[in-house]
Amino acid sequence: MKSRNGISREFRVTIVENGVRTIHDFSFRHQRLEEWTKEKWLYYDIIDGRKKQRFKYFHTYIRIDWSELIVGDDSDKLQEIRNAEFRGAQILITPHIDVPGRFFDVITLKSDSGDSEEIKFSQSMNHPTSAGNEGTIITYVTAYPQHFWNIVNPSNQSAVSTICFEEFI
Repeated sequence: MKSRNGISREFRVTIVENGVRTIHDFSFRHQRLEEWTKEKWLYYDIIDGRKKQRFKYFHTYIRIDWSELIVGDDSDKLQEIRNAEFRGAQILITPHIDVPGRFFDVITLKSDSGDSEEIKFSQSMNHPTSAGNEGTIITYVTAYPQHFWNIVNPSNQSAVSTICFEEFI
């Protein structure tokens, strides 16, 4: 297999609360699942005029886009995950279920001040018999800084998860 980090459109969210794991596998019925990183670097000038840089850490972001449609099963799972996060549960995301060892301990991304989040969830075409809801886009960010990339060969799946094991229940 030539791809890395998985190709499955299905993803998994695991809730860890009071020592109990609840696993939700989501369907392929989303517009996209985007994954990117933001790196933190220190830049500084040396007395002789040279410039130096030093890598500090990065965070991974995962955006799940149901803006056109989120169907009943997936919205029910999302409700359970959101409510668990409100209660302080740990949320783990596996972006591609074909690489189960690659998962992230995440929180939902809030506004820059960290105090609010806005999620749209409206009925498609405002019709009571519509197939589902639209407008839902949720972005997650890793709870802990990461210090190395971990690109996984799905054929070898010797991934190291990106969670803080001391915190993992």
